[in-house]
Amino acid sequence: MSKEHSDSGGNDWIIDQGVLYLGNVSKEVPLFWYDNIEGKPHPSPELPLDEITNLEFNGELFEFGGFLDREPWVQWQVYATEFKIEIKGKHVAYS
Repeated sequence: MSKEHSDSGGNDWIIDQGVLYLGNVSKEVPLFWYDNIEGKPHPSPELPLDEITNLEFNGELFEFGGFLDREPWVQWQVYATEFKIEIKGKHVAYS
């Protein structure tokens, strides 16, 4: 978290652990990519991924990308318009 953020207390922070809560979810689509042509139905949709390496949000779609059991590539699209981030652990970033 940048020191410019209103909750930073004037320090730059490294966030060690947090929880992302999504609200007003209308749809989710978990996809498993065996190739680079087309995502297929996910073999374990109840746990789409266990390592997130990419995250994009455009105001209505959260798009997570990453791995499940070290198998690339998993895509999880969650249509939601509300979110909350709870910081569970952080420490001051020293440069």
